[in-house]
Amino acid sequence: MVVVSKQYCYRPPGSPCSNNTITCPRRQRIYILGDIFASTKPRFEGCRQLQNRNNCDSHCCRSSSEGDSIYTIPLKDALPVYQACSYQQSCHFSFPYIAGTSYDYGELYHGCIPDFEIYNIMKVNRVSSFYWYLYFAGRTSPVKGLTCSCNITSEGQFNVETMYIYLGGKSCNRVKVTTDDKPYYTCNHDGIFYGHNFGLETSKATIEFNKMTAGYDDVIWIGFGGHVVLNAACDCFKSVVEYGAFDGDRNDTITGQNNPQAGLQYEIMLPAIISGVLVSIILVCFITWFIRRKIYMNKPQPTAHFENTTGQGEPTDTVDEDALRYVEFVTKSKQ
Repeated sequence: MVVVSKQYCYRPPGSPCSNNTITCPRRQRIYILGDIFASTKPRFEGCRQLQNRNNCDSHCCRSSSEGDSIYTIPLKDALPVYQACSYQQSCHFSFPYIAGTSYDYGELYHGCIPDFEIYNIMKVNRVSSFYWYLYFAGRTSPVKGLTCSCNITSEGQFNVETMYIYLGGKSCNRVKVTTDDKPYYTCNHDGIFYGHNFGLETSKATIEFNKMTAGYDDVIWIGFGGHVVLNAACDCFKSVVEYGAFDGDRNDTITGQNNPQAGLQYEIMLPAIISGVLVSIILVCFITWFIRRKIYMNKPQPTAHFENTTGQGEPTDTVDEDALRYVEFVTKSKQ
């Protein structure tokens, strides 16, 4: 797994230098690694006077000396980057800008995770491998009243890696994550937000939903890995839940494209559809063969026959004249 460090101009929102992009290869997902930083260069480099200018290629937008002062961006200010980029293949974002500060450039680390290592909690049944991730997002699974769980077990210790967890105040207490039967986090009145963290070692873990109604920004993305095979058993894919639009101005239409339950129903119905088409083809072929055979069997044959030509009494024997002449010819030829 490759981790990339990139530096960005620290500019106010709306500045051309504040428009940034992160892109992963196809079929891979972005994750933000660790904290996000902002730095100030030494005064003799004259960078502060450039902060409000649109010189995006300035040396002030990147590290170039050992005298830079580094600060950690608070999580609440880093949240928009996580919301814009986590689990995306490509994203556009503005580097977190804190009013009243005069940093020169910002820096963040990101990596890319292949799709095949990530399992949607709403679709997966079982997982068995050395390292993999479980993912849930309210924007793609706008569930109401979800009750289900995923249990992760192994024959030895394994690591729990937080990629990104955000739960709003209404949904946080409806989702419980535990390691060795101990809470993995504690909810505040406005929910929780965890950025990337390598976490801890445990022998078992659980993600449990209890009548949870998802908010649009709710996300649970956790990795599990170790030196032994880890197993997950989830039952959320078969839960009977209601999918609905979100409150407020985010009123998404739920379709088969962004409704995992609809996708699951399609996957279940597909074999039945294929079987029905095959049976129909076989039936049409049989009917066609039967009709053609019937027509052939009923086709008149050029043979002598007997029929009643008087219309009354016993049938009168009538012999085909051509056949009779042929018999006479053969008899005379043999004499």
